[in-house]
Amino acid sequence: MCLAARPYDLVLMDTVLPDYDGSQMAKRIRTMQAPSSDVPIVGITASGSSEDLQGLVEAGLNARVTKPIQGRALYAALVPFLPAQA
Repeated sequence: MCLAARPYDLVLMDTVLPDYDGSQMAKRIRTMQAPSSDVPIVGITASGSSEDLQGLVEAGLNARVTKPIQGRALYAALVPFLPAQA
């Protein structure tokens, strides 16, 4: 996993991956050694249900954007994790 090799500012992750689902991958990231385990994770999902969102939050995602992705929605999900502008 790339997160083990170097730090990242944010993970933008599709919640349906070929070998993992987003919940499994988020849990795996959260069990890594710090600081990688603290990286913000923004999930991209086709599901808008509150049950699915709750499962992703419990797994460690910080935010999510539903498909089809709208630019404003993606921006709104990313802004809380961007460095403050001076």
